[in-house]
Amino acid sequence: MIQKFFEMAERNKEKEMIKSRIDKKKEKIKIIKHKTYLLEKELCREIKLIVNVFLKENYDFLKVKDVVFRIAGTGSLGVKRYAVLVKDLREEKWRLLDLKQSLSSSLSPYLKSPQPAWNSEAERITTIQGMMQYAPPRFMNTLSINDEEFVLKQLQPSAQKIDYAFCQKKMRNVETVMTTMAQAIASAQLRSASRKGSASIDDLVKFSLQSFWQAEMIKTAIDYRAVMKNYFKEYRDQYRAGKMSV
Repeated sequence: MIQKFFEMAERNKEKEMIKSRIDKKKEKIKIIKHKTYLLEKELCREIKLIVNVFLKENYDFLKVKDVVFRIAGTGSLGVKRYAVLVKDLREEKWRLLDLKQSLSSSLSPYLKSPQPAWNSEAERITTIQGMMQYAPPRFMNTLSINDEEFVLKQLQPSAQKIDYAFCQKKMRNVETVMTTMAQAIASAQLRSASRKGSASIDDLVKFSLQSFWQAEMIKTAIDYRAVMKNYFKEYRDQYRAGKMSV
């Protein structure tokens, strides 16, 4: 299953994505239902100007041609997120960039250990991602728009994700995906160990050998399953009652 995912990701080259997402003649991003939306002209001009100034200082071979609002999964809901079409003047190619508003972590209210002093949430995100990932997305950087912080990086298609429909056929598929993801996260934790005040490798190994957190994690997963089922039931009831219509 993991192999099929990587084969699919390898086939979906940037050129194919660009071909399906943009109108080259008009130099515009295509509006795709439930995925991309037009911006007000003034806001579009403002974002283009700010991003172009940033690109001129950092990647002077890129120039913005169009900007649209973008939705990519539940993580985008309630967050300002844009797809940015740029012309790569160096290679005469089109590229799509992702510009996403940076908010504080949902875990921050529960943290008890001291955290690094970040200049912004965008800096926190890009710095940690850079430490943990072997190959971060291209053009990853931070910029400010109207006193709000954003992360800019090469757009990665939301379609490039695990097809969980396969998990329903065999329990072994679920175990394979979960094990592989756990190994990838563990590898990232080791890569970023002892940096910016994070735990050392020895501390991580010592923690992993203890059993108390495993029981707590299983209990939390079981309890949260019930919470999510209740959320779905509440949403379903409101939807059927017509309260979710726009």
